[in-house]
Amino acid sequence: MLSMNGGEYTLKYLFEVEYKDGTLYQQQPDDKSVQLPDEKNAYYDIHYAPIRAEEDMVRFSLIGDGHKVSVFMDGHFEVDGFVTTAPEAGLENVRHIFYKTHTHHMTLGGTDVGHDIAFVIGFQALKDGQNIEQTLSLS
Repeated sequence: MLSMNGGEYTLKYLFEVEYKDGTLYQQQPDDKSVQLPDEKNAYYDIHYAPIRAEEDMVRFSLIGDGHKVSVFMDGHFEVDGFVTTAPEAGLENVRHIFYKTHTHHMTLGGTDVGHDIAFVIGFQALKDGQNIEQTLSLS
């Protein structure tokens, strides 16, 4: 359970990263960094002060709600183990994409009546000298 703005919530999806040597980094429900658990969240260990080089990453997955959605650093996606897009040939400088959007629904009087969180994963790379990005959004 996490706290934010006085409320508590549970993450619908947790991320998992697989590296070339088979090592896994798994976000825990408390979303704490292994490096700075009292100050940072788990994504800090992957992106801002990586415990492993991004070039060693093979797969970035979101797991939850009975599903596993993955982006592979060869440019293909899988949903529950089924390939949904073919690998992209000729990719260079591949980087994963991960972010959340949090939308609040308010009345005209300013009362918060609900919210939606979307989790976005994907990759950014160079192909034939051009920047490309592909993402999937989960809500």
